[in-house]
Amino acid sequence: IVSIDKLGQYTLLATGSSVTTTGTQTLLSTTSSLFNIVAGTPVKLAIINEPSNGMAGVALATQPYIQIQDAGGNPVTGGAADGNGTVIGNETIQINTTVIFTPTPPYTTVSTPMMFSVNQNPILTGVTGEAGYSGLTFYTAGIYQIVIDHNNIDGGPTFTNATSASFAIVPNTANTTTSYVVQPTTTVTVGTATNFDVFLRDAWNNRTTMGTISAALTYGDGNLSTTAITGVTSATVVYTAGTDATIDPPVGAADAQINLTIGGVDITGPLGTSSSPIFYDQLPDVPNATTSTIVASSTSAVVGGNAVALTVSARDLFGNPTTLATIFVDVT
Repeated sequence: IVSIDKLGQYTLLATGSSVTTTGTQTLLSTTSSLFNIVAGTPVKLAIINEPSNGMAGVALATQPYIQIQDAGGNPVTGGAADGNGTVIGNETIQINTTVIFTPTPPYTTVSTPMMFSVNQNPILTGVTGEAGYSGLTFYTAGIYQIVIDHNNIDGGPTFTNATSASFAIVPNTANTTTSYVVQPTTTVTVGTATNFDVFLRDAWNNRTTMGTISAALTYGDGNLSTTAITGVTSATVVYTAGTDATIDPPVGAADAQINLTIGGVDITGPLGTSSSPIFYDQLPDVPNATTSTIVASSTSAVVGGNAVALTVSARDLFGNPTTLATIFVDVT
């Protein structure tokens, strides 16, 4: 029995040999007439254009293409007949799309909601037996497989579903409305360091290493450990306060302002997080013996019963007025 499972035109070539009584061998061959192999009964859906890797929020460069096939993987179009002579393949098939999603740390986690959209799921008809997606877009970074399910609108036969090969969606660039900052405190003692954390997120809240958040000390006399956060999903920035606790700031009572921007635009962050700019109030330190002063209203001899005013000024190491400790004055 000869079985051929691929469409096309064929001829069969048969060869053999015969041997005469004298031992002479003769080679024999014959070629059949040309014949056609047509598609069989449609039994499955297949993805003939696998989806490409992509970026969050950007339609896949290679959109999947779906085809109705027989058991041998041949495309089936209208007019094909099954073994009972019943014309098949003219049904209308509505494709349903679901996905298998695998998070890819550090960009996504198990708790990350998976999101995708499509302009319209393909509708296959028996006339062509195939159709493609349009605008299939994924928004959550991770590894995916597309599962192709279907409804037969005309009530015809059902087919085996198809599952695509795995493909990857990577995060997009950092976005101002989803990137954010966590500032544990808004006060810092002069001359000491504190820190805040910056988190890079793309427009769909994927952790991302793409893009740069710039950090700039807009006013104040301190300094930052870095002025650019890039190539990481998050970073800790150290702010070392300056020495002046009496700066006359342009905004409120803060002595330092730090702006965190992407392309010159302040990051705002989602609800419940801190946004740019952030502020620090620089507080004086404890009194220092070398900078604190005591001044008498008179340095002349004092007649008994008369008073002398002593003015004591408590200053920290950097000369800032401070109330953080008690200065005792002994009179001998």
